[in-house]
Amino acid sequence: MSGSSSSNSNSSQRRRSQNTSSSSGPVDECRCGMKLPVLTAWTDQNPGWRFQKCPNYGKPSYCGVFVWLDPDICERGRELLPKMHRTIMRLEDEIYWFKRRENCLKDELIEYQKREKSLESIVIDCKRIENNLRAEIADSRRRERNLETEIMDCNKREELLEQELHSQRVRMKKFTEELPNQSLQKMVIFVLVVILIIITLMVMTPMFKGGKFEYLQLS
Repeated sequence: MSGSSSSNSNSSQRRRSQNTSSSSGPVDECRCGMKLPVLTAWTDQNPGWRFQKCPNYGKPSYCGVFVWLDPDICERGRELLPKMHRTIMRLEDEIYWFKRRENCLKDELIEYQKREKSLESIVIDCKRIENNLRAEIADSRRRERNLETEIMDCNKREELLEQELHSQRVRMKKFTEELPNQSLQKMVIFVLVVILIIITLMVMTPMFKGGKFEYLQLS
């Protein structure tokens, strides 16, 4: 009992070594007339205890007001509270870094969503280009079929022209073969006509004497 009471008294003295007074509730103003904020100490000697002090604490104009608001605790509490505070601070730091990481991941997610939208637009453009290319290919094939049809028509017309040319050649050959006979016939006719004219002139020549026609005299 004596050992525990002495340790409690020593701890109380360590804690109360900075105290000027204690109170059961917050104090509005100090002797200087200034408002006193409620602060919390996190030292190993005073872990988690609330207190109030004059704003001029540590200055020559310090009025001496320093008030502890929480009651004293046992040594076990003194040991656990700093550890708990450090654990809380570490967890708060981890939460802070997790939040920063979360924000980074959100930014990355937004960036990926933007990229996804950009890729979707690129895919849409590619599909549109593909459709245009397919339409152009279909038009090219249709033009190719039309050209093939025109080529076939040209080949048919060429065959017809060749046939007509062949028939013209045959007719020309026949005409060339028949031409000598026709010329001979014309020549014979021409000769006969000339002979007939000569005979006629020979017959009619004796009827003229002295430039007069004697047919009437004979009659």
